[in-house]
Amino acid sequence: MNYSIIYYEKEDGDCPVREFIQQFDPLKERLIIYARLALLEEHGPQLKRPYADFLRDKIYELRFKISNKQVRILYFFAHGKTIILSNAFIKKTTKVPENEIERAIRYRHDYFMKHGEKP
Repeated sequence: MNYSIIYYEKEDGDCPVREFIQQFDPLKERLIIYARLALLEEHGPQLKRPYADFLRDKIYELRFKISNKQVRILYFFAHGKTIILSNAFIKKTTKVPENEIERAIRYRHDYFMKHGEKP
């Protein structure tokens, strides 16, 4: 019952989540990220707090800590068993910043338009 993860790619070819992951130490910190992504692949929408949470407008967050930093990867579900990783950031406030959620919503809309699917 595994899901597939796809990294959202912008029109110019940039891949926000992949680029975000590159800033972390390859041996230690990236392993934490990839372990969380594997958990998401395995459980999909059944993954709940403390690992994941629903935000709004079909946008979810993958939640974890690296070196005392609260890391968030926002994602959404596409048709079939596909998870699209839209954007990522280090959370510095108690709430997820609205601009990050809005960005994920824009990327979701763009993804479905590019793939000729209805959101």
